[in-house]
Amino acid sequence: MTDFGERDLLAAADDAGLVDLVLDYRASISPTLPIAGMDLTDFLRFVPNSTVPCFGDLIDEAFGPADRQLLLRHLEAQLAMGVGRSTLATSYLTGRRRNNASAS
Repeated sequence: MTDFGERDLLAAADDAGLVDLVLDYRASISPTLPIAGMDLTDFLRFVPNSTVPCFGDLIDEAFGPADRQLLLRHLEAQLAMGVGRSTLATSYLTGRRRNNASAS
């Protein structure tokens, strides 16, 4: 998710009435790309997250034809050289439902 942070997740769980919440967060940056070895066509079809469109659709929405071609040439060269880095963040949230009998 690109517009939702770990604090948003924790707040949503709290707002939903869950208690004893624990959030473990891990972030990493690596010179290894998950897309290493992809050609441009596969890269454009790649979906980085199930809640967002594939890279090709995002590029089509954001760039006009001339800028799109410039970007695609650059990306193709970068993919061929394996240049780039990977950033990853994961959150693991645990909690339990509030026991209504003890809340009164």
